[in-house]
Amino acid sequence: MTKPTWLAEIQNWIFDMDGTLTIAIHDFDEIRKELGLKNAPILEQIALLPSFQQEIILQKLHEIELNISMKNIRSDGALEILTFLKSKNLKLGILTRNTQASITETFKAIQLDGFFEDEFLIGREFVPHKPSGAGIIHLMKLWNAKPENTVMVGDFRYDLEAGKDAGCRTIYVDRSGEFPYKNLADLQITSLTELLELLQK
Repeated sequence: MTKPTWLAEIQNWIFDMDGTLTIAIHDFDEIRKELGLKNAPILEQIALLPSFQQEIILQKLHEIELNISMKNIRSDGALEILTFLKSKNLKLGILTRNTQASITETFKAIQLDGFFEDEFLIGREFVPHKPSGAGIIHLMKLWNAKPENTVMVGDFRYDLEAGKDAGCRTIYVDRSGEFPYKNLADLQITSLTELLELLQK
């Protein structure tokens, strides 16, 4: 694969967590079933419920996610690419629809503690969530960064849509190589190892 010229200009790296830095193990259909929700985005459905119901379901979702977090497995190349980016003194952030507690537990499980400063871990406590680019814009403000020097790396359309909404570059990780959302991506890769190889060219 030819290295895109813009890749050398990226100084600010924002990663999705589940399915990007980890191997995706969430069964969202099963989670929706446990929560008594329909086949639609989970957080958006919960937001439409009365506040007392929201609290109950969000607590149950939190417990499900924490349980999954402890079982997470690190993606191939995740440690290596974060080590590489850190060695270049580049900015690193996380943008996820998970809670801060889930981020903490996941990083313990996959042994990626220490790569990200706490204020650059943007979980679902920050609203609006992906696919809004608000979280990315927030990080860019903290870093005094420009969109053209920032990239969002993720495995799902919400990640890519968030990147486009914020006006930054997007890198699409799809281990299957099918890339159903390729129209939203500036770069398509099948692994973080592949991305690291491009950066090292």
